[in-house]
Amino acid sequence: MINRVMLNETSYFGRGSREKVVEEIKNRKFQKILIVTDSCLIQAGVARMVTDILEANAIEYIAFDGIKSNPTVANVKDGLKVARENNIDCIIPVGGGSVIDTAKGIAIIMTNNEFAAVVSLAGVANTKNKA
Repeated sequence: MINRVMLNETSYFGRGSREKVVEEIKNRKFQKILIVTDSCLIQAGVARMVTDILEANAIEYIAFDGIKSNPTVANVKDGLKVARENNIDCIIPVGGGSVIDTAKGIAIIMTNNEFAAVVSLAGVANTKNKA
């Protein structure tokens, strides 16, 4: 069963949700994807389940796997640097809470530069632009 959640943007989870990624990317005309994950999920082949789908549909992506458990400010800044250097317009987190939180931090700062200090995202941060 696929579940869809609409918050600031769209999240899918559950069986079959990976296949929805291509539809979302194409409908929104995204050009370059950042896969945010950790090295364990790369080694275990979990991230490959998503990247294989992107490759099969000729969707350009780059993987950032520098996420640690309980991610640091440096994790977000490192991911932000990768995203900016590669002109990323879409982020797909592959993993659990640490990966998702880091991906959210990267996305928010990319579209709301006033949060560039990262720590300003602690608690409730009212953003002007969608991430």
